[in-house]
Amino acid sequence: MNRGAKKTAHSSLHQESDLKHVLRRAFDSVEDAVWVLDADQCIQHSNKAATAIFGKPTEKILGHPCWKIAHHTNHPVPGCPFQRMKCSRERESMDLELNGHWYEVVVDPLWDTRGKLIGAIHRVSDITERRRVEEALRESEERYRLLADHTEDFVSLNDTKGHHLYVSPSFYRRTGWLPDEVARMDWRKRLHPDDLPQIEKARNANIAGTPTTIEHRVRCKDGSWIWVETHCKPLRDEQGRVYRLLTWSRDITERRQAQEALRQLNATLEQRVAERTEALRESEERFRQMAENVQEVFWLADADLRKMLYVSPAFERLWGRSCESLYENPRLWFDAIHPDDRHRVQVAFLHKRTTEAPLEAEYRIVRPDGSLRWVRDLGSLIRDASGKPYRVAGVARDITERKEAELAKARLAAIVESSNDAISAMDLKGIITDWTQSAGRLYGYTAAEAIGQPISLIVPPDKRDEIAMFLEKLKRGERIVAYETERIHKDGRRLQVSLTISPIRDATGQIVGSSAIARDITERKRLQAEILRISETERQHFGRDLHDGLGQQLVAISLLADSLQNTLNVGKVPELAQVNKLAAYARAAVEASHDLARTLYPTSLQLGGLPTALTELARQVQEMFPIRCHCHTGKTGRLDDANLERQLYRIAQEAAFNAAKHSRGLNIWISLRESKHWLTLIIKDDGVGISEASLAVHDLGLNIMKYRAELIGAILTVNATPGQGTTVTCKLRKPSP
Repeated sequence: MNRGAKKTAHSSLHQESDLKHVLRRAFDSVEDAVWVLDADQCIQHSNKAATAIFGKPTEKILGHPCWKIAHHTNHPVPGCPFQRMKCSRERESMDLELNGHWYEVVVDPLWDTRGKLIGAIHRVSDITERRRVEEALRESEERYRLLADHTEDFVSLNDTKGHHLYVSPSFYRRTGWLPDEVARMDWRKRLHPDDLPQIEKARNANIAGTPTTIEHRVRCKDGSWIWVETHCKPLRDEQGRVYRLLTWSRDITERRQAQEALRQLNATLEQRVAERTEALRESEERFRQMAENVQEVFWLADADLRKMLYVSPAFERLWGRSCESLYENPRLWFDAIHPDDRHRVQVAFLHKRTTEAPLEAEYRIVRPDGSLRWVRDLGSLIRDASGKPYRVAGVARDITERKEAELAKARLAAIVESSNDAISAMDLKGIITDWTQSAGRLYGYTAAEAIGQPISLIVPPDKRDEIAMFLEKLKRGERIVAYETERIHKDGRRLQVSLTISPIRDATGQIVGSSAIARDITERKRLQAEILRISETERQHFGRDLHDGLGQQLVAISLLADSLQNTLNVGKVPELAQVNKLAAYARAAVEASHDLARTLYPTSLQLGGLPTALTELARQVQEMFPIRCHCHTGKTGRLDDANLERQLYRIAQEAAFNAAKHSRGLNIWISLRESKHWLTLIIKDDGVGISEASLAVHDLGLNIMKYRAELIGAILTVNATPGQGTTVTCKLRKPSP
């Protein structure tokens, strides 16, 4: 053999050794104990997990029959899955108790290229926890649900017709499906078509009462597939009939990938016996194709990270630098790391190489254009036969979108928590699902006390009908904006709040709840009430002063004018006509001052109550304006609350005067109606009707009427029809006796 051929062979052997180490690393990373058996059940390969389970080093396991290591016998035990596999030519399994632990032994046949059985993959999985869970399930269904809700395995309870009675949250988290989507979908559509025959066969066996264990594929919502190992146990009713099927599925995608790697290893080793160099070239080509087409950056370096042996083309997309530049300068990947993250990465990848800890870090890189990308880098040491690290292999993944989503979520949470307005959320059943600190400050309840409670917790009994109204609007997709109402503090105090409620939609656009922003307007309401009280007091003072001061002076002037008129009338003086005008003006001024005094200070309200005052108001309007004003109060009596009477009177006065001044109608009707629970005040005219523009800007005193109505908890509505007049309605729930 010439020198060139020797060099090529030596290089091929060295590459083969590297590949063996990589595959051995993958083999040892499998959590289950895995043996590769020959046709005589002798152990040819054993991983680290087998050493841990059976308590023997690898060198004392290899070459021995599996029954000697697993059962300490000199022959196969009854029910041996390997012996059964030789007959059935397919997977067989059994449960094994060893040192107080339960294990599931699964044997898969190994075939050579001619279809001859040459051995088996012997896998031992610790199922102690699963056995314990199954026992716990029989003792308490509640404990079962609690465990099922928190396990990473998929747990479901189905009837014999395939309907899901329960599916654990881990299934939704792993596959991306939503509960309502799973409920609507035929379960067969979530399974791989190639796996349906064996699934149907296992299901029929389950219904017949036989437990089964199968491996199959499940489709995720994004279209990807995962491998699961599903154990199904039939549950029987009191008559012994199967009426439920309990399934426990574990994500074995990584295990299947490892098994596939082991199978590929076996096939590759066989092929290399005949064509070692060609097999190595083809294996390297397949690896390169895979590495060059995945989005993640696959890299291989020496143990000191001073020489980059290989990096996939995805490096150029993520780092924004060429692969050649990294080969020339192996520190290029590290130099691109954000200065604030370098020390942490240096600790993770350089200082931990002497430990068994994983080489893992998340960090930012600065690309040549100045943009930042987040990277999750996971490395693994590759050791030689003596256990000394001589290679480092790793995968770097772009996690920028995830980090940006986390940052956006954190910012939003900070904004929500720092808001002075109380922010909460509820589902479509009116149950509180979220509760911020500001909500706790406003209502007095902590999040632990409020979440899970009905929203009626903070709604006064006389406002409970608002809940149904809000929910109906939200289900239609409507928002409630600046709705002023009352809520109850934990200590029983009533709070005046302004609510803005918006629907919450899920990823499919379905409305699943609502968010509410509540602003405390108690102080604003108090100030408004105080302003109106002061205004009312000043009006009364001014009315009394007008009546008792200026009014009396005008009366005196009128009397003097009448006396002067009588005196001059006797003498027939020329100035008599001017004196007559003066006397008429004086009498008119007296009457006007009296009318204005009665408007500002309605004594009839204090003397006879609201019905009397409204009757007097109608008479006064009719005297002051060229319009007929009618009043009907029926049998309504005087109210016990003077403030209610005063505010209702002022609303009627404002509405009637507006109608008299601006409606251009012929009639005004004032009515006061009383029912069992409601008191209704209506002021109606037959004029031109208020325009929509005027209604929109609260023209003609509507704003002050609205404030007065809110102060007493009344509902004020204004309806106008062009050419048919305007109707102002103020509806007040009567106070409880």
